[in-house]
Amino acid sequence: MESSVLDLYADVVELLNAGLIFIILLVGLVQPSAPRLFSAFVFVGASIGLIIADKIGLLSDYMLYMSSALASVLVMIILSASVLVSSVVLTLHKICLVAILLNLGGYITYELDLSYLGYNLSFTILYIITILTLIKKDGRSDARGFGSNSWRSTVSYNFHSWSNLVFKGKK
Repeated sequence: MESSVLDLYADVVELLNAGLIFIILLVGLVQPSAPRLFSAFVFVGASIGLIIADKIGLLSDYMLYMSSALASVLVMIILSASVLVSSVVLTLHKICLVAILLNLGGYITYELDLSYLGYNLSFTILYIITILTLIKKDGRSDARGFGSNSWRSTVSYNFHSWSNLVFKGKK
């Protein structure tokens, strides 16, 4: 296929991704606990912030990939502040790690002047996984409902969250 056709498909997938981010925002609104709501809004807030910065011209092409990778690192750090490190937080950490690698691939694709269709499709899959993650119940944090975990406890730094990501289930 011609490069312009691939770029057209990539633009369509980019619009689809914007719609998926909106769905993540809507799913985030109905989270059953404060830590899950906090996690959803941190993730979607970083995504929307990057989209706005890109669309108003604050980021050049190569800076978008680096800024997106940095935003993923910041999301992981902020999510580590959650006292209740549920499977949702751990899965969002893994999604951010994959996003960092995808952004490295996106930067390489940009430098080689290839179509960004694969990059956009990869993020489509990642956003679908995020939606499914936020929909899935996590017994530890969902069983007690929204009021059981206060906002104060949501943002107290938890030093064990990084070890839970690496050593899940080990003591």
